[in-house]
Amino acid sequence: MSRLLSFLLLFSTLALTAQSEEGKTASQLHEAGTAFLQKDSITTAFDKLQALGKFQESQQLLDAKTATNRELANKNKLKIDSLRSYFLANANMDSLLATTRFFPDSVFQTNANHSNPFKILITNYLTLKQSSSRAAFFKIKALNYVPPSEVRTDRILINFDHYWPLEVLALEAWVQVQEKKARPFPKKAKAALLELALENKLSTLRNEENTKYAERNKKSLLNKLEKATKNIETAEANYTQLKYIGFGVLGLVLLLGYYFRKKNDQLLISKNQSLLEEKKRSEDLLTNMLPAEVVRQLKTKGAAKARKYDSVSVLFTDFKGFSKIAETLSPEELVSELNHCFTVFDRITEKYRLQKIKTIGDAYMCVGGLYTRGGNHVQRMVFAALEIQQFLADRKAQRLGKDLYFFEARIGIHTGPIVAGVIGRKKIAFDVWGNTVNVAQQMEHHSEVGKVNISGETYELVKERFTCLSRGRVTTKNKQDYEMYYVEEIRKKS
Repeated sequence: MSRLLSFLLLFSTLALTAQSEEGKTASQLHEAGTAFLQKDSITTAFDKLQALGKFQESQQLLDAKTATNRELANKNKLKIDSLRSYFLANANMDSLLATTRFFPDSVFQTNANHSNPFKILITNYLTLKQSSSRAAFFKIKALNYVPPSEVRTDRILINFDHYWPLEVLALEAWVQVQEKKARPFPKKAKAALLELALENKLSTLRNEENTKYAERNKKSLLNKLEKATKNIETAEANYTQLKYIGFGVLGLVLLLGYYFRKKNDQLLISKNQSLLEEKKRSEDLLTNMLPAEVVRQLKTKGAAKARKYDSVSVLFTDFKGFSKIAETLSPEELVSELNHCFTVFDRITEKYRLQKIKTIGDAYMCVGGLYTRGGNHVQRMVFAALEIQQFLADRKAQRLGKDLYFFEARIGIHTGPIVAGVIGRKKIAFDVWGNTVNVAQQMEHHSEVGKVNISGETYELVKERFTCLSRGRVTTKNKQDYEMYYVEEIRKKS
């Protein structure tokens, strides 16, 4: 306890001395600075720093007087310039730090043989102690310590954010004394004794800090207790008067609370209903855009994996002479008739449990066999194709009687393996890929208006249900030969 008080007194005295020099004469301050530079022992950078402070104080007193001592002022100026040059010349190597042994990170480097626990104890001790001594140390005027935001090139600025001042030197001296005391003991015993002594020193300092905190806390609690006592007395004095008012206010609050709670419940029910309706609309829209299985994967896993299917039917339709028809119609008329036809196509594909993939201009594409089992999707696809052609034929007859334009379509179907999945992050779309898609498009391209052209692979799967006309092997634009058949009619079941 006495050591700690002596250390604190050392720093406090150092700071107060630096701030109370105004009572001394300029000559006395100059002599005090010279004394720091003429020590019997080696003059440290810290001694030079304190000497610089004395000379600066002396010069300030001379400048404040009307009759200036020129000789003394010149001496001060020479000393100040010399010391400033010293610090500026050694700024990069941080001579003040090296000489006074302030250790910001490694902390204690006098003895490399000290154990890590011992170094940790030193770090804890200095960290606990620095808060009480740092403020006094930084008040030394010669340090010219300023915040980083006020840095000026004509000042010597030393960054003390991570430095411990003279308590490091005092602690080193204490450690050396302890080492001398433990010198007769074996090495391990010596290290253990040294760590124990430092632990006791740290424990004492912690107890002192806790005592200070307890005293401050006690005062704070006493103040709070006094205020609480006064509040209790005031409350007791006003209790009778406020009791009935309190009951009335409580009843009013309960009544209002019941009213607002009931109103809030109704509002929550309304909002929940709106959210449920909005959620249903969103899910319906998503289901309308993507297959139900893909929607389920997106909702549960946040993504839908691409999947390969070994047998899927792909249907393509394309309107004859669409470009020429489009040139003769207004955009509104064209889009209206196109929307009507594709809406009917959608109803037909939904009827036969097929999956619409997309429309590309005047082309319409759907598939059968996704997320379903069995091979009857091929027959359902052909039924849908025939129904689409029948719709277009009926639509043609209806509009011919009114002298209106009409659409005629070629339809092609092929069956084979594909890969299906979702692509994109924005405006996501479900699509299919593979040679089967390309062959189905060739079936449509080499079909005739009003006909349903199917590949040989599709024919083998539906020949028992439909009467088909063989076209033989037809060479397509990609110079490939494919077996093609026109679907003529539905066979009657025996």
